[in-house]
Amino acid sequence: MPSAATSDGVPASVDAVEVHSLTGAYLSARLAAGMQDSAAAALLYDGALRLDPGNTLLRRQAMMSALLVGDYVDAATHAEIIARLEPSDTVAPLVAAIGDMRVGRYVEARKRLESLTSNPALDIIGPILIAWSIAGTGDTDGALKALEKLGDAQGVRPFRLYHTALLASFGNQPALAAKAFEALRASPAGNWVHTLLAEGAFLESNGHQDAARALYRAALKASNNLSIAAALQRTEAGVAPTPVVSTAVEGVAEAMYGIASLLTQGGANEPVLVYLRLATMAKPNFPEAQALLAETFEEIGDKDAAMALFRAIPEGSELRPMAEIRYAMLLSQAGGADEALALLDKRIASGNQIIEALVAKGDILREREDFAAAADVYGEAIETIGGPDPRYWSIWFSRGICLERSRQWQAAEVDLMQALELRPDQPSVLNYLAYSWVEQGRNLKRAETMLVKAVNDRPDDGYIVDSLGWVYFRQGRFAEAVETLEKAVHLKPGDPTVNDHLGDAYWAVGRKLEAEFQWRTALALKPDDEQKPLIEGKLEKGLAPEKLVPGAD
Repeated sequence: MPSAATSDGVPASVDAVEVHSLTGAYLSARLAAGMQDSAAAALLYDGALRLDPGNTLLRRQAMMSALLVGDYVDAATHAEIIARLEPSDTVAPLVAAIGDMRVGRYVEARKRLESLTSNPALDIIGPILIAWSIAGTGDTDGALKALEKLGDAQGVRPFRLYHTALLASFGNQPALAAKAFEALRASPAGNWVHTLLAEGAFLESNGHQDAARALYRAALKASNNLSIAAALQRTEAGVAPTPVVSTAVEGVAEAMYGIASLLTQGGANEPVLVYLRLATMAKPNFPEAQALLAETFEEIGDKDAAMALFRAIPEGSELRPMAEIRYAMLLSQAGGADEALALLDKRIASGNQIIEALVAKGDILREREDFAAAADVYGEAIETIGGPDPRYWSIWFSRGICLERSRQWQAAEVDLMQALELRPDQPSVLNYLAYSWVEQGRNLKRAETMLVKAVNDRPDDGYIVDSLGWVYFRQGRFAEAVETLEKAVHLKPGDPTVNDHLGDAYWAVGRKLEAEFQWRTALALKPDDEQKPLIEGKLEKGLAPEKLVPGAD
């Protein structure tokens, strides 16, 4: 009897497909993979493989699906077979080598990895993994020598320095580790949070708590990073850090995480997921990798996987508070706003990362259009900060928006101006403040100057381009308004306000049929209850003559 299908139509298990049909199992697996359901895809590929066990393509897809869903035993089993059948495969030997190292087979892992050193795709990762496979046998000097093959080119030097520091610390050579960390901090990659935290943990573990606290405080001056703030709080409480690397295979996890972090800058989600899964295969309790994995799943739209990963970050981790906040935000987006608010209230009551939890709570209330309550919560965050701080400019901006939406304009203007003072020329703030002035017929020339700056910074932001077109309209510069608002509609064709504005501009220059078309388009796009009757009135009577009078400045 067939089992139930999932809500999106993908079979819930292999039993749901006709396993005597290779084509059916394969196509169902491809469908599941395309719908980001790696769990179903893994099961379906396994079902197909039972019918065609020698199919290397199927086996590789089964391995990748198992890896992506976190079934590392199944992934390693497939990898062993692929590595024998397809020596040129770049992923299977990595999976198999990590599988070896997980059970202490470092010599076997090294043999696998050494066969890959000529592959250009592994020029960085190969020498690092070989070094850690050697370290796993207790030969730290040999591991450091193997790492030298990375060279000193600008792109790879941070990797070499970081893993030199980790290998030296792992092999009880603290002087060399300290020297490598210091050189890394002086490099272009020296402000990476992960390596700063690793250096801090190293300093603490070697009795240099004051130096670690100084490192964390200096980093916090540059960026209000939650992990660094949590590390400082932990250090001040006298709690020892968790070792960054306690086994050689955890050094492999660090390498995989480093490559994944680098790839996120290019938006390459699939290889990022692969490297992060390899990182958590090597080190299952790896909060930083789990968090980045959750963020990547969130980015590709797999909110359930992201929520599960955030939820799985363990208590006691410096990332746990952040993970709870991110989980609450996703829960709210999934329709659980009340539960999310309760979770955030619990986090706020704990006294840990109050500002971030308050901001998340304010964001949820703002999303529910409870603007007055959201403004109050952002106000609590501002009180907790204690005074204007450039790191928190967005909180003043958010409260300003909520005050404006709750018709408290004078207070809103103060906050928006404060946000702009903390982050000069920030495009979103420039746009919101300038557009508010335009709507009120105030400060039109200043608003125009601000919007020109914002458009220059974000020429493809349809909302900002619309605001610039609207300030031209309000000054009676209708031809410029038409030209600019046409660009805005091209960028944001589905927004009712942008279409409504273009309709007004067309009417002003005598293009009345086109104006009516834009207004009808705006109505079809479901404007809000306040905007809808105004558009209907224009369709019935046209644009009132007084609307064409240039606004005051």
